This record gives sequence, C-alpha cells and structure tokens, in this order.
Amino acid sequence: MRTMVTTVLLASAIASAALCGDADFQWQGQLASGQLLEIRGVNGSIHAEGTADHTASVTAHKTGNNNDPAGVSVQAVVFDGGVVVCALYPDSDSRPPNVCGAPHMDTYLSANNNDVQVEFTVKVPQGVLFSARTINGDIQATAMTAHADAGTLMGNIMITTTRSAQASTLHGSIGAIIGTTLWNGVQALDAGFGNIDLQIPSDANVDVHAMAFRGAIVSDFPLDITMEGNSTMARGTLGSGGRSLKLSTFSGNITLHQGPASSQ
Repeated sequence: MRTMVTTVLLASAIASAALCGDADFQWQGQLASGQLLEIRGVNGSIHAEGTADHTASVTAHKTGNNNDPAGVSVQAVVFDGGVVVCALYPDSDSRPPNVCGAPHMDTYLSANNNDVQVEFTVKVPQGVLFSARTINGDIQATAMTAHADAGTLMGNIMITTTRSAQASTLHGSIGAIIGTTLWNGVQALDAGFGNIDLQIPSDANVDVHAMAFRGAIVSDFPLDITMEGNSTMARGTLGSGGRSLKLSTFSGNITLHQGPASSQ
C-alpha cells in the first residue's frame, strides 16, 4: 500500500511541477491517514486547513521587491511516509547549499539575504500529520484531524485540531485548541516574546507545567499558581495525569481554557 501511495505522490509531483509557471508552485497528491505533510519555508507565512477527503494540495505564491521570485524554487520530496515541500533559495558561497530532505535526512534552508516571500496555502487530508516550519512568517493550521506541529522565529501561530499539537515561536503569540491529550511523553508550547492561549478538553489527563517569566497565568483548571517577582509558575495534575504538557513564555501571559470533553 505504501509503495502504491508513494508512486501516486511522485507522479502527481512531477505532473504538477511541469504545469507551474515561474511565479507559483502547485502540488497535489493522495495521502493516507498517518502519513506526514510537512512544509518548510524561510520567508513567508503558511496557511493550512483540513479537508474532508484524502487529496492533499500545496500552493506556493512567490513575491519579491529587490530579488527575482523566479530565482527561488519550491521542491516536493516524496518519501515512504509522506511528502515534504521546501522553499529553496539561491545558494551562497559562504554557507552550505540549500537542501530539502525527508525527515531525519540532511536539510539546510537559508534565504541568503534574498527578500523573496514564499507564501504557502495547504490542504491537509483527514488523519494526516502536519508539520510547518518557517523563519519569518505566521503559521495557521485549522480544522486539523491529526497531530500538528508548528515552529517560526518571527510570527504568530494558530492551531486547531481534534488531536494534539506542539508549537514554538521566538517573537509572536500562540493560540491553540486541541481535542485530546492522548499523547506519549511531553508536548510543549513555547513563546519567547508573546502570549500563549490554549484550550484543552475538560477531561484531560495530563500533568501541567507552566512558566511565564514576565507575565501572568490564568487557568480554568485547578492549578497551583505561584508568583515570584514578575514571574509566575503553575503546576497541577489533571485527571489521572500520566503525560506532560509544558507551557512557557519569557515575556507574555499564559491562559489555559477548559474546552468540551474529548471525543477520542
């Protein structure tokens, strides 16, 4: 089954690339539940939305002021577990070459002082894992039906999923609604300079560890909240615990909401 899916993905990637103009990139293919759709950008936002069928699609729109958008390519790398799509900027003699690899393979992405913005619009099928990475840009992943993972250095993050989520940003805020706490190990939301606003199910079974170094913590759940100077810490075991949720921000507030009971 995996071989068949990979073959379909590869054929779709080749066909889509051949139909693209210089300015935009389009890819479309079938992804099965449990596979991964990953977007790796550098400059530009990523907008993803869940879709009811098994067809995944990625559109990349390129714009530039001082640099030619045609000099920036977008590459789809198909592997046995899904597909990775990367924005590849022209290489620099002083830095390693830009490489788009499958997960756990060699990857290096840098804009190399190129001002071209690559904005991704993504459709994510039911049950497909989603990962998004960029350096300068917002990330939105809404109506997801599997685990979602997002990271940016300069931008805000918004995630809504019926499953679990992780997110990190250095300069920006994080908003997330997750439908279950059924994960293994630790899930973390980390905002360097920004707020965290998270909703988890009312019947969550999780150990909460939260730290706002320069901010406040507000929770609908009964947590042990302590303050020392400008710093606020919160800890507590919800339900039977057994897994960890870590929330942290250096300069910002943390709000933990109680949502509907989990359907999972």
